[in-house]
Order: sequence, then structure tokens, then C-alpha cells
Amino acid sequence: MLKKYILAAMLVAALMIGGYGCMGEKRGEYRGPFAGELDYMEQKYGEKFTYIKTHRTFMFLDSYKITVSCESLPGEEIYVSVQRKNGKETYADSYMENYFAGQVEDFVIDIAKDYFDVISFKASRPSGAPALEMDLTTTFEEYFNWELFFIRGVMEIGESDEETMRKFAQEFVNREIQFSFDIDIPSNNEGYYIRRYDEDEEIYFRKVK
Repeated sequence: MLKKYILAAMLVAALMIGGYGCMGEKRGEYRGPFAGELDYMEQKYGEKFTYIKTHRTFMFLDSYKITVSCESLPGEEIYVSVQRKNGKETYADSYMENYFAGQVEDFVIDIAKDYFDVISFKASRPSGAPALEMDLTTTFEEYFNWELFFIRGVMEIGESDEETMRKFAQEFVNREIQFSFDIDIPSNNEGYYIRRYDEDEEIYFRKVK
């Protein structure tokens, strides 16, 4: 009997180390305990997804999040979150936020070029999976009008001044868009942080270097 308990303990330890503790290093064809998450993504978006890493160690927690990748969004890390309740799993993912990132960048640049000599703008990718269900039938207009739509990113521009940057930020206020921008001016090594998280707050403006 003791040998059985020892063997069971060794098996659990091996699963935790090989399947959970080192998940950040497991790539390629590894599916393991995440076959359900990968199946969900593949059925929803019609392509193969590859497991990258997990953000929780023990699978018996009520919620956790993993990162996956796919060929249609090369270089992007996509989050898949899982909520477990009453024996049922509910999934959400950040695929569509990554999918629309390029259009968000074009949208911001189109506004910014009226105020600056824009060198570049890179939209930040989501750090989690959204609560709203979106799929490939979702249009950019629908995404743009999503109540949780938020633009965050880093912009490099030519020389400018505070007044011009505030006018730029006001464009997003007028469009009722929440935002957070890090603006760098490489020519004189200056940097600014502009944000507005809530429709009732003023534009926050700060020089950071």
C-alpha cells in the first residue's frame, strides 16, 4: 500500500514539473492538459494554434490563463482564459484584439499625422482575455464601438510641444475613446505620457524625461 502511495505521489510530482511547472518552456506540438483550450480556439477561428505557456501553476484553480500562437498572426501572443464553475468551463480569448491591432495603429496614425511628424506607432497588445465574445464575424466598427475599447501604445514623433500634444489627445476625447499614450521625441530625447481612463476625468499629461 505504501508503495502505491509513493508511486502516486511521484506521478503527481512528475505532472506538476513536466506539465505545469515548465509550461513556459513547452512548445510545438505539446497539448497536454490544454487540449480543450486549443480545440476551442481551433474550432472558433478555423486554424491550428500552438501552446506557448501558462500563467497559473495548478490546474485545479477556478481560473487560469494560457498563451497561444497561430500562423495568421505571426509573432503575436494570444491569451486564452478559462473560468471553471459548477464543473463547467467558460473560455474567452484575445485573438480579435490582436487581429484588429494593425487597424487600430492605422487609425491612430491617421489622427496623429495632422499634428506631428509621426515616426512610428505601436499599439500595445492586451494583457488578458476580454469578457466580450468576439469572433471573425466581428467588424472593426463593432470592435471600435465596444464599450471596453481602449487604445494603448507607444508613439515616436518629430519635434512638438505640449499644446499640440494636448490637441492631439483632445481628438480622442471628442470621439469618446479612452487612451494611454507614451510619446517619445528621439530628436531631443524627450518623452511624454498622456492618458484618459474615464470619460469623467481630465486628460492626464506628464513629461517623463
